[in-house]
Amino acid sequence: MTQWHVAPRSVNLQGVCLVDRTTGWAVGDGGMILATHDGGATWIPQGDTEKDLRAVSFADTGRGWAAGRDGTLLRTVDGGARWETCAAGTTRNLYGISFAPSGRTGWAVGDGGTILASSDGGLTWQAQSPVEETHFTRCCAVDDRVAWVVGKHGRVLVTTDAGTTWTDRSGATKADLKGVFAVSAELCWAVGRSGTLLSTRDGGAHWGAAEGVTALDVYGVWASPDGRTVRAAGDDGLVLGSDDGGRTWSHLDSGTPKDVVTLAFTADARYGWAAGDDGLILASTDGGQTWAPQLNGMYKDLVGVHGAGSTRWAVGQDGTVLTTADGGTAWRACAEAGRLLWAAHVLDDERRGWLVGAGGTVLATADGGASWQRRDVSVDVDLFGVCFGPGGRRGWLVGAGGTVLATADGGASWQRRDVSVDVDLFGVCFGPGGRRGWLVGAGGTVLATADGGASWQRRDVSVDVDLFGVCFGPGGRRGWLVGAGGTVLATADGGASWQRRDVSVDVDLFGVCFGPGGRRGWLVGAGGTVL
Repeated sequence: MTQWHVAPRSVNLQGVCLVDRTTGWAVGDGGMILATHDGGATWIPQGDTEKDLRAVSFADTGRGWAAGRDGTLLRTVDGGARWETCAAGTTRNLYGISFAPSGRTGWAVGDGGTILASSDGGLTWQAQSPVEETHFTRCCAVDDRVAWVVGKHGRVLVTTDAGTTWTDRSGATKADLKGVFAVSAELCWAVGRSGTLLSTRDGGAHWGAAEGVTALDVYGVWASPDGRTVRAAGDDGLVLGSDDGGRTWSHLDSGTPKDVVTLAFTADARYGWAAGDDGLILASTDGGQTWAPQLNGMYKDLVGVHGAGSTRWAVGQDGTVLTTADGGTAWRACAEAGRLLWAAHVLDDERRGWLVGAGGTVLATADGGASWQRRDVSVDVDLFGVCFGPGGRRGWLVGAGGTVLATADGGASWQRRDVSVDVDLFGVCFGPGGRRGWLVGAGGTVLATADGGASWQRRDVSVDVDLFGVCFGPGGRRGWLVGAGGTVLATADGGASWQRRDVSVDVDLFGVCFGPGGRRGWLVGAGGTVL
């Protein structure tokens, strides 16, 4: 039975970690792991778990760990190229994970008073449960011996002997604590509900509380190694800054109304990232005074996908263009055209390609998408589909109101073709010989040609929903149609008959692409859906 797997879409991000100004990771709902190696300009999805992830920690650019729902613990030693699942010994939800700079010792915390410890880089984990059942939310490992844990009802614990014993340092508040950061066994900051901002300079024996700064919930906190620069984040885009160790705070402009759940900075407190709801990622280059959104296209509607070899392009909302060079394991944003793009076509050399979109937009590339040139096709209607034959000489465009354009000179000139329908046409596909082709459109419209587009015949596929994408294999026998409400149809007899396929999503699917063998395939759709 055909298996479909969900790739990156819009999610809430719960944890962020950076090891230097260019390299970092963010994790979130649905097993999302995003990595950047260029200071946040692009974010590449990693991992293959579907469990919600709540926290991430890296010791360097290679060794990292993530924790999440149902006792999920993940480990990587190669920067996230491969993530392996570790045996946690529990199915309780884990909300925090932190490793010491050595990368040997780390802790993970969660529901039911769960504290797990590892002394071998995350290979094995042992339970350390020093208190009655409670709910721990975050932890912070200072070194191989010192760590702090916070949780509900103001719970604070600290260890200075690698977890053999834990000292209760609660009592400063009854508010749920959501974030913790420490730089030593003495200096620690904790934040939480209703504007809770706590700091200690004597290992938790005494706590200072910043009053009247905010009434909003605060979720994340970070401090510089000397303890002077402190940053915190929370509800409704809240970002706070302190330059005196947390005694006084000022409001910083995040530029977003979305909840900011977590933040992290480089050791010099200059470069920082924050993450939160709806795939929010912010970057700062001035110590958090100002923030810029990292718009990577992963969370926008994707409406077209096509590829050759291991190269794939997906296009969509706001002119988003995503590309992958490894068959779809990792995607990156390569361009934004500024207008809605509806379809992409990659030629066999993986260098040349075409994009089409709103208002007669046609873009061409000859360098694998590094640069794009606009092409004039003398129409101003929305264009929804594009297809080129082998060699890139013959091509077709389809669009609103039954628009069909054809070229025989590699796109230098285009001529209209009459297909005797006036409904919107969303997808086009021609076989290698350029004789057999298919068009799909509104209301279940399907047209077929066997003479290179000279004549077209309607085909009944027994659906009346809008069909947005069509793809046939090289032999012309196997084909697929996708459309509204998660509609997927497949044929194995050249389109004589069609059968529905269940892909377990109900979002609109706009594009479909299969490899030459007809076994590996991709679907794209609303909300950044990639299957």
